[in-house]
Amino acid sequence: MKLFFIIERASMLITSGTEQDPTRKHFFTVLTNPWDYRGENRLIMVSLSSIKNHRFDDTCIIKPEDSAHEFIRVDSFVDYSKARLQEAASIDRGISSGEIVEQGTIDADCFERMKIGLKASPRTPQYIQKAYDDYLSR
Repeated sequence: MKLFFIIERASMLITSGTEQDPTRKHFFTVLTNPWDYRGENRLIMVSLSSIKNHRFDDTCIIKPEDSAHEFIRVDSFVDYSKARLQEAASIDRGISSGEIVEQGTIDADCFERMKIGLKASPRTPQYIQKAYDDYLSR
């Protein structure tokens, strides 16, 4: 049995497929350790997407040469508009069911840029900003 701890920098592939591609997975990184937020054990995570066109959030771009993570093979960006405030137990369930596949940790320098970007991006949802402020103030 493989152990996986949901902590800052943990990365994972989460099933997010469509009807045409039901097994497709997206790469996510956990930006906070789990904490009690409004009575539930929560964490904040963000996804990375490949840069395919000129319309993307350029707050935090990650290139393969950054050596941030072996999964990143093309120029990518952190899609702060899709940041999640996730219940930690749902990650555990997803790992048990196979819908989530752990991917180790992301590089520390890249991780720091990702955290700074969460506050800097105009696309980060307001409720994520508030939750992150709560996390930082504890």
